[in-house]
Amino acid sequence: ATLTSADPMVSIVDGAAAFGDLPALGEKQALDTLAFAIAPASPAHTAAFTLNITDTAGGSWTDSIQVRVRVPTRISGVVTLDGFPVAGYAVKCHGWDADTGAYVWHDTFSASDGHYRFDVLDGTYTVHAWPPTSGYIVAPSYRPVPVTTPPDQTNYDLAFTTVTRAGRVTDAKTGAPLTAATVDYYVIGDAAKNVGWRFWGAPRGSTTVAADGRYS
Repeated sequence: ATLTSADPMVSIVDGAAAFGDLPALGEKQALDTLAFAIAPASPAHTAAFTLNITDTAGGSWTDSIQVRVRVPTRISGVVTLDGFPVAGYAVKCHGWDADTGAYVWHDTFSASDGHYRFDVLDGTYTVHAWPPTSGYIVAPSYRPVPVTTPPDQTNYDLAFTTVTRAGRVTDAKTGAPLTAATVDYYVIGDAAKNVGWRFWGAPRGSTTVAADGRYS
């Protein structure tokens, strides 16, 4: 069997394969493989191939093969906290592959300059991120509007904001500060349904009040 293609983006690496003796109406795997390469600059398209098959008795057959070439596109941006790039934040990209219909996941972490990047195939995706520690409360960054590729989606930034909660714990009867109190914090209600918190858990923790009963 001989494999050929007139596609300028296709290079035939190994265009010949032998099958040996094959019984009538039988099936057999080739003794070696056919191979081709797609040029790195190739656009997304359908590549056409021709497979010519001959036998020792002089018979010949021709078959056409089509291969869809898919080219990744980019989703990228910067993760920031209070306006400054941050490293080590987990970033997830998930959505529907337009070709196969499969639901796919991609994971990465923000780099030292806050940048992240996903190379994805055609589809519609949602991107969100989460901080590496739970030592402070932040509003999780989530892009609720799905992004569709192609084209490349750059500058798809994910911005976090530090949330501060402060107060004072006092005795309900005397109004005096309670210095031995511990304040727990956690997220409840609709806010706890945030998609990022569903994956990593809503922020929670505790702190001890100061001598004057104040906490932050």
